[in-house]
Amino acid sequence: MLGAPVVKRAKAPLRALAPRSARLYIRPGGRPYDRPYRSDRFDRSDRYDQYAPRRPWRGPARRPPPPAPVYRGPGPIYGPTYPVPWQNSMPVSGWRQPGNYGPVYQQQGVPPSRWEGNSRAPPGIRRDSLVPRSSRNLSPRRMPGPSSDSSPRKLPSFVFKPRNFEMDLRISANSSKIYIEEVDSTLKPYGVVSVALRDKCSCSKCRDPASSQKTFRTSEIPPDLKMTNVAADETGLHITFENDIPRLSEPDGTHTMVYSWSDLQSQRLWTSAKPYIMRTSSARLLNRIGNIPWDKEVITNKVQSIDYEAYIKGGDAMWDVIVELVRHGIVFLRNVPSDPESIRRITTTIAPIQPTFYGELFDVRAKPNAENVAYTSEYLGLHQDLLYLANPPKIQILHCLENSCTGGESLFSDAHRIGHLLAHFPESEAVKALLKRRVTYGYEANGFAYQRSYDANLVTKNGIFHKLWWSPPFESHHGHLEVNHHTIQGTHLLETLLNAPESVYERKMEPGECVLFDNRRVLHGRNAFDAQGGGSRWLRGAYISTQDFVSKAAHMPQGYAEKTREAAPRSNERIQESLRNTPWYYDVADKITQVEQEHQAYMLKIKEKKEEEQQMRERETRSITPR
Repeated sequence: MLGAPVVKRAKAPLRALAPRSARLYIRPGGRPYDRPYRSDRFDRSDRYDQYAPRRPWRGPARRPPPPAPVYRGPGPIYGPTYPVPWQNSMPVSGWRQPGNYGPVYQQQGVPPSRWEGNSRAPPGIRRDSLVPRSSRNLSPRRMPGPSSDSSPRKLPSFVFKPRNFEMDLRISANSSKIYIEEVDSTLKPYGVVSVALRDKCSCSKCRDPASSQKTFRTSEIPPDLKMTNVAADETGLHITFENDIPRLSEPDGTHTMVYSWSDLQSQRLWTSAKPYIMRTSSARLLNRIGNIPWDKEVITNKVQSIDYEAYIKGGDAMWDVIVELVRHGIVFLRNVPSDPESIRRITTTIAPIQPTFYGELFDVRAKPNAENVAYTSEYLGLHQDLLYLANPPKIQILHCLENSCTGGESLFSDAHRIGHLLAHFPESEAVKALLKRRVTYGYEANGFAYQRSYDANLVTKNGIFHKLWWSPPFESHHGHLEVNHHTIQGTHLLETLLNAPESVYERKMEPGECVLFDNRRVLHGRNAFDAQGGGSRWLRGAYISTQDFVSKAAHMPQGYAEKTREAAPRSNERIQESLRNTPWYYDVADKITQVEQEHQAYMLKIKEKKEEEQQMRERETRSITPR
């Protein structure tokens, strides 16, 4: 109303500001917090002060950070009631004082301001919490507080060089874990906790000397087991434990074990950048002995022929055979007696015979109505034996008893060399077909039925060749229907490379000779022979499984293979890299180009033929159609 007095609303009295610790900030629909949350936890000076004045958080409410950890004397850094998850961090600013900005923590030279998210934070640290990741769902009140007894006790460190090691070893330990690091090596330190070390003890109390079996259970090891001393000599690391298993410990409760350098080296390689290497694995043998890819020219000059009598006695001659089986995949014995049981003695010198449905021993000789193409006089192409079994044999042994026929030369080809070369060209359509085509091998005859499928003819892991499976005579007709023009192109390429004259080593075995070869690496075959011309051909064979062969080779004397290793590559990666820019590499590249050009020309011809047929049908249609 005109002229009416203006009434001003009185301002609400200012609310007394309570101490920050008494304020509550409530997230909508959430729990109250005692202070706002800032997204930039650390300011530009890399300092964080939970009591410093700051602008209120205006964004979406988030979980606030916990109080800054406080340094409470010797030992690791602890938070309010729980330990900070990283150990080697020290506060730059020392003890917290009033008005002092909180300690600045650094992990490997990375300031906290660079921890921009959980994914980039140091291990075990969350950006919005100092609770260890494994315990982020637990209440801090339930976690143990700081205690001088809970922190591991540091033991003296030292450097030692074992006799058979190439580098010095730096040994450092505390009461709960030991660290082994090669000086001047790029491999990360190898750490083992005390319980795992105690479980590896091989003394006469912990393992039966006769059977080498454990005399205790892992569950018997006390959880509070600790190491009190670590020393080294040429036999290995001497580690003393306290709070040991009562029935196996000394009267004072301690136990001392010797961790041999050979076991340490095997375990070190197994858990480092090469996790596939174990003492009893084919990769471990390859690492010790090395591998030399070969063609006809190389193997003609490199193949070894070892005397039978020296081999049967064991010793160096037997180890030479095992070394050659790993390095080249093939070796011969000479002066073998014509006794049909000689093959059994040759095989069991290395390992037990792997029996098959053919029996422990089998005879390769021509006979009518043969159950296997090998038991005929026809040409037998390159292949691997028994790929239709769940565990194809590793080593095949063939003893020549008679070979007076015309023809019948044995054929051998290094399939792994071809596999390593093809792995360099994964973009080729032909190679893609070999990498993706599922293949099935089978045998159905005389009351037997076996079948096994493989993911591909050519198997790689991360671009590195791993295995090659090839046995065309035994491809199953029950396999997957994955044959197309690319499959034919790929198998044609592989067969051409394997059967090239420069790839095949041909040798007519004489009576008294025996060949041992790696069935999974070296393909074998045979030329046709005349079984009706008055001569005869008789080979007697046996197999050794992969596990049995590797088990025997694992006991090769330390340093025996290394002294003859020369510059042989010792891993699939190094083998494949060594073949790059070699004449073999360029030959395979040219062959791939040739096969693809032939395939393109063939497909073009088919396309032209289809177009001609289509035009012919159209002309016939026009001639029939009335005007």
